Amino acid sequence: VRAGNTSDNRRRLLGASEENPVDATWLITNPSFETGDLTGWTTYSSNADYQGDGSDPEIAVRSDYTMTGKQGDWLFNAFHWWSGSLNVSQVVENVPSGVYELSAVVCTWDGREVYLSGNGEKVTATGVNDATGIPVSVPVVVGEDGVLTIVLPKIKKEEVKVSRHIDIA
Repeated sequence: VRAGNTSDNRRRLLGASEENPVDATWLITNPSFETGDLTGWTTYSSNADYQGDGSDPEIAVRSDYTMTGKQGDWLFNAFHWWSGSLNVSQVVENVPSGVYELSAVVCTWDGREVYLSGNGEKVTATGVNDATGIPVSVPVVVGEDGVLTIVLPKIKKEEVKVSRHIDIA
């Protein structure tokens, strides 16, 4: 059971509308990585040398990096140019159907692109430098199956820093 996952939160969420948005961050496990690890998140790499076990310091949750706009002290960081395909994701279940606004603060090197995806809808951001957070958001539809899949892929030779929350719209 996630912290804050109460019947009161669910009731407020069911009463949400465009005119009355409700913060639904509580649906996500470890949304800003404040546990200091990848609790609730899954990593994937196409490189057999890294299988997402958290042992690689260049693909980790860190508190020693700065990024403007992040929530809390921790962030997910990937600096693994040889890893090929890499992402961090979470599947959230039992989400009431509706339209949600998935948002994050991302960061990458100047001119590089990174994107945030929710249930296949995505938004792309172009980096400014390795310390400037860029707020991004994308509307996401959650169907009757109640599943929200959040993915933040890393493009080769890119550093990604992210802090997340989700608001219903």
